[in-house]
Amino acid sequence: MQEPTTYATLSRLLPLAHEGDHEAREKIFSFLGERIRLLAKLRLVKEDTEDVVQETMMVVTEHFLNYQTLESLFAFTDGVLRNRIGNHFRKRDRRRRLLEMFLARPQPPCYVEDVLAEESLEQRVRMAIDRLGQRSPGCRQALLGLCEGMTWDELSRLLELQGRPLTNKIFRCRAALRRILDKEFGLRL
Repeated sequence: MQEPTTYATLSRLLPLAHEGDHEAREKIFSFLGERIRLLAKLRLVKEDTEDVVQETMMVVTEHFLNYQTLESLFAFTDGVLRNRIGNHFRKRDRRRRLLEMFLARPQPPCYVEDVLAEESLEQRVRMAIDRLGQRSPGCRQALLGLCEGMTWDELSRLLELQGRPLTNKIFRCRAALRRILDKEFGLRL
């Protein structure tokens, strides 16, 4: 008669599996596979479950010898599974967005000079900066500083950032401003 798989049984088998006992390793991985399959089924459809379980098991197999206790092995396995499920959803959403983009009818380019007078454009940019500032006061400071002609050194002192972090902050703020101008004002820059 086969011994039921309990926590105590798995705890006893773990050191044996680390020493190279093939049966002990198979029993542990069989249990882990069923465990993560049940957890994955709670979040994924059947077709996707097996892919995520296999990817998770490959990572766990690779790092198995690094975990000496059952608790740490379970925690590692759960973390890998959580990350693989997250990767799956990100990949699925990215595919959906790309498909929508390819199926969407192309819109003619919008050139700001043809649509708005300079004064109106400046007003809309300032309104967009204010809206962005509600979520990110640092972005508001940075973008207003750029509009007023501040140098990088002045912006660096204002935002208390230097070098790459300053460049990244400005890049993210400009991208957020472009998104607001596009979504709320219909201006694609």
